[in-house]
Amino acid sequence: MITWFRIVALAVACPLLLSDWVRGAEFHVLRFRTDRNYSDPTCKVVNWRDELVFHNLTTADKVVVNLATTAGAARSPGQLLVPAGRTVSTAAGDALRDLGGDPFGAALLVNRLSVPEGVVISSRADVVGPPVSCGAPPTSTIYSYGHLPLPVFSSLAAPNERQVHLATDLGVQSRRINVIIYNAGSEVATARVEFRAGCDDSLVGEQIVSVGPNSVIQVQGLTDNPLGKSCFGTGLTPDLNRYVVVTVDEQSLSHVTTISDEFATPTIGATVSSP
Repeated sequence: MITWFRIVALAVACPLLLSDWVRGAEFHVLRFRTDRNYSDPTCKVVNWRDELVFHNLTTADKVVVNLATTAGAARSPGQLLVPAGRTVSTAAGDALRDLGGDPFGAALLVNRLSVPEGVVISSRADVVGPPVSCGAPPTSTIYSYGHLPLPVFSSLAAPNERQVHLATDLGVQSRRINVIIYNAGSEVATARVEFRAGCDDSLVGEQIVSVGPNSVIQVQGLTDNPLGKSCFGTGLTPDLNRYVVVTVDEQSLSHVTTISDEFATPTIGATVSSP
């Protein structure tokens, strides 16, 4: 069960990958939903979900194929038609059903997609929900309250490769740090998650977890006092700088999401992938 961003951690990744300009190959993407979260007194009922967006740069129709998904999908992996010159989103129309591999209820999955040459793919985490008046039931209208970009993974980290996620702090704001880890191997993996201060690279905290084969988990509980570390002017980064290192003994990917605790509707945050 995902209770994300108070409630979720997203995602991940190893060598290279930004959301927007990747095409003509196989990619791993995060798919997820969270439970609804009621924010009082702002009176919003929100949850998080992934959204994949595809654009066909060519003059011929193209098909994106969902090759595989981790367990827990509402629909079996399918395929998605992206018409010539058009943009298609899994948040509209029949695209979600056609592509398949999306979560059933609150869950976190990884899909492996075959994206044809000429199709651009982007991924993001949307904050969505119905507008409500305090004390009144929510309406049937669904609004988007913002989003955070997510990576599209073009490769996996090798066993025991250090995946470094820089700049996972939010300055002086109280925050929660979530780490997503996907084990692409066929054996149970051991993952070490290190939370470090940038100014002297000292260890702030760590967790060691097990991840099943072809499975994805979310690690929570990495936090500290933003003002509790000082290098007294001798550091090579500001004192507030924090980063996360993930090391897994199977092929893997990982991603870090940091969300502010100071706002009822969680629209301030950052997602960080390793280079």
